[in-house]
Amino acid sequence: MIARSQGDERGVALVLVLFVLTVVAGLAGAAFLIALSQERVGRSFLDHLHAFAAAESGVFQPVWNWDPTAYNTMPVDGVTPIEGRLADGTGSYRGSLRRLSRQLFVVTAEGSDAGSQARSRLGLLLRLEPLPIDPAAALTVRGAVAVEAASHVSGHDRPPPGWDCPPPDPDVPGLRIHPRDSAAVFDTCLTPQCLIGNPPILIDSSVTLSNLTTFAGMEFAALQQLASQVVSGVVHPLPRSRGATCVTAVADNWGDPYGIEGACDDYMPLIYATGDLEVTGGRGQGTLVVAGDLTIGGGFVFSGLVLVQGAFVSSGSGNRLVGAVVVANADLGLNSIAGVTTIKYSSCAVRRAQIGAGTVSVIRHNGWFQAY
Repeated sequence: MIARSQGDERGVALVLVLFVLTVVAGLAGAAFLIALSQERVGRSFLDHLHAFAAAESGVFQPVWNWDPTAYNTMPVDGVTPIEGRLADGTGSYRGSLRRLSRQLFVVTAEGSDAGSQARSRLGLLLRLEPLPIDPAAALTVRGAVAVEAASHVSGHDRPPPGWDCPPPDPDVPGLRIHPRDSAAVFDTCLTPQCLIGNPPILIDSSVTLSNLTTFAGMEFAALQQLASQVVSGVVHPLPRSRGATCVTAVADNWGDPYGIEGACDDYMPLIYATGDLEVTGGRGQGTLVVAGDLTIGGGFVFSGLVLVQGAFVSSGSGNRLVGAVVVANADLGLNSIAGVTTIKYSSCAVRRAQIGAGTVSVIRHNGWFQAY
């Protein structure tokens, strides 16, 4: 009985050992499978992280490298492709920038991991913040200004000829000027028709040098950083196109307010003159910024904003400025509007110029989204 019992015990012990070994092997196998699964999950997560990082880099690429000459002048519904790769080589992206309206853009990008099939698509809504300049009159000027009877300054809000614009805003003053400078206007303006608006002349003590050369904290010279074109000396601007493409690399291409050269209809550049500027006719649109004196010799047509740090002199015939003119006249020289010069206020032209020279920002609320 005792021998049989010991044999039975040895048999049970063997079974237990085999059972334990089986359990240990199963646990080891399970641990291996779990570890393998975790490794695959981790690898997949890392791959998707690379893809997400690439997509995120893609949607922010236009923001970091915003080109006002290319992007601010895109037509509505226009599309510009974007592509690139992460600096560490772990991913790449492809996408596009689309203009939804004059102020809104959407950029979408698909990022992909370099070593797998992982993909991620993101989108970002952008907005052009208009240039923070409110002219508040057809002509705002410091210093003495001589307006001849044959010339015309009007604060009646009218769009440029042929432009598709919303209904006009209420009329603004024809001339806005500091009280100490107002007397000089009446000495040369001989008819009521040369200055009209609501009112024709606004006497405003806020017309100071600092207010006319600083815009929402932005100094006058800082506008050069936003410039699409930098010019100086004597110019005769005309639109330039090659087929359906507006040739924006040419310094004297300031867009086409008439729409004759259809490719440059939406080109609203900010043109910065580093010193005195003389314009001998031609045409353009957008924002003209002159760091010195501006002299117009005749036959010049411009739609948008004109900002002059020095004095403003216009002579000859056929000068037509639609939008608004702001003259800081830093050295208090004589401003002269002679010959046959027309300055007409247009909120539409001003608004488009402000947007054309605007800076891009990401819409803060619901501007980022997952694209599918």
